[in-house]
Amino acid sequence: MLLADGAVLTGTAPDAVNPAVEVCHEIEPYAAAFRLDQEIVASARIGDI
Repeated sequence: MLLADGAVLTGTAPDAVNPAVEVCHEIEPYAAAFRLDQEIVASARIGDI
């Protein structure tokens, strides 16, 4: 995702035995934007490649 300051954050969605691991990886960029006090200006999902 793209933040207001131009930074780019990425996340992953690994296949894991524990679903909590998957959601942590997927949500982390949003949490990072919050910690950095930056607005998200764009986001994209790249499908299964």
